[in-house]
Amino acid sequence: MIHVTPQAEAKALEFINQREKPVFLKLQVRGKTASEYLVDFLLEEEIAPGDVQIELDQFSVIYSKADQPKLDHATIDWVESLSGSGFRLNNPNVPENQLNSPLGKQIQDILDDEINPSIASHGGHIELVEVQDQKAYVKMSGGCQGCSSANATLKQGIEVRLKEMIPELVSLVDMTDHEQGQTPYFT
Repeated sequence: MIHVTPQAEAKALEFINQREKPVFLKLQVRGKTASEYLVDFLLEEEIAPGDVQIELDQFSVIYSKADQPKLDHATIDWVESLSGSGFRLNNPNVPENQLNSPLGKQIQDILDDEINPSIASHGGHIELVEVQDQKAYVKMSGGCQGCSSANATLKQGIEVRLKEMIPELVSLVDMTDHEQGQTPYFT
């Protein structure tokens, strides 16, 4: 079951009433990070076969049956802040990941003890996002995000060092959106 705060219910109803045809508020899981599921809020005109429907007083919330374990006991809220307004899902469910596996802990220790202190001199930081199939998925930030040398740093420096220390590591995968970098060390 999903819960909806009164603020979220009022805002959803406001959007729904702007439509000519009756619509449903649909939650769609589009991906995940290491710590949360990424969920889109959509207005849909039809319920797909297999969708779960939660009827509220004036409208229904729907989501895919496959997404039910990822959304169970979540709360939809409407939040207004200086950084923007929108629906927020307070979700107690977190994706399974291997960050806490022995491999994930080894990688994180090397990032914390050796790699991040080194790249901090350029204002950079590397975050371990996920470990899957003996691959480490990372995001670069600060001076590394958008830096013209980021790929070389990652593949010829960080990946080489991690593989020396952890031979079972297959590769390092960059998940960074480098186009969004605001302070790259090298442009």
